[in-house]
Amino acid sequence: MRHFRLLLAVILLSSSALSTVCAQDYPTRPLRLIVGYPPGGAGDTVARLIASKYSEQLKQPVIVENKPGATSTIAAAIAAKATPDGYTLYQSAGTEFTVAPTVLGDKLSYVLQRDFRSIGLLVLSPGVFVVSSNSPFLSIPALVAHAKNKPNTLNFANFGPASTSFMANEALKNAANISISHVPFKGSAPALIELFAQRVDLFVDTVANATPLIQSGRLRALAVTTPQRSPLLPEIPSMEELGFKDFSYGGSIGIVVPAGTPDAIVSKLRASTQAIMQSPSAQTRFSELGFIPMQELGDPYFARLSAETERLAKIIRASNITLE
Repeated sequence: MRHFRLLLAVILLSSSALSTVCAQDYPTRPLRLIVGYPPGGAGDTVARLIASKYSEQLKQPVIVENKPGATSTIAAAIAAKATPDGYTLYQSAGTEFTVAPTVLGDKLSYVLQRDFRSIGLLVLSPGVFVVSSNSPFLSIPALVAHAKNKPNTLNFANFGPASTSFMANEALKNAANISISHVPFKGSAPALIELFAQRVDLFVDTVANATPLIQSGRLRALAVTTPQRSPLLPEIPSMEELGFKDFSYGGSIGIVVPAGTPDAIVSKLRASTQAIMQSPSAQTRFSELGFIPMQELGDPYFARLSAETERLAKIIRASNITLE
């Protein structure tokens, strides 16, 4: 028995030493960054920016792989099953970890804490309630008053049930006690076409995507969905300012890796992420794009996602939200 224990100790020490050596050499080949949305959107822009920054830090190419569909749950499932060697990173959209577990339950093939390790939160993505510039509604209170006087006459565009855009509208419906219908779209572009034509009345888009259209006069901004005003839209009030307490429905974008990824590699990725997010060039660029840069590494990022899951579960159950 004593010899067995000695042998086991030698094996464990050897394994640890090998892991450390591998981490010191890591990476020796290109990495891939999986994202759950198609090219061209705000999240994809973040992915391509962070991939280029990782390439600079790690001295290897980082290739973005777009795997859109099912509110990013398809991409998350692919990432969860990837080899845990540090060569597969996953850029979380947030909802696949905060909304999908409540909506899909046991149908979901992954569990955040079981199947992933946290690298860190990159940015928060504020949303903004917008209407067509030709809309009769000049404010959220005016829209709410109309909805109360004429129930079921308004509708809102969104990215589909359980998306951040959908959740913000559902929160407005619940908080204001109004009834408006939802019209799902596959992305911002088709939703905006219908909004411009006034075939839909209201839309929650990302600040990053909507700001140029607001500044050009094609859209009218009514309120941002985060507790604070957006630096890109400083004149637009937050929902909290308008009396909607604890109204916070911005998106979050972070990086995770498959569970089982060695500690030394995770530490290296966290250090690289911290260096990127602390760099003035990255902070400036993210801010220009309408995002709020963050530096939330490791466990605090997963704690944030868990807390958000509990908060959103109440709205999901109250509104009987399902994924179509």
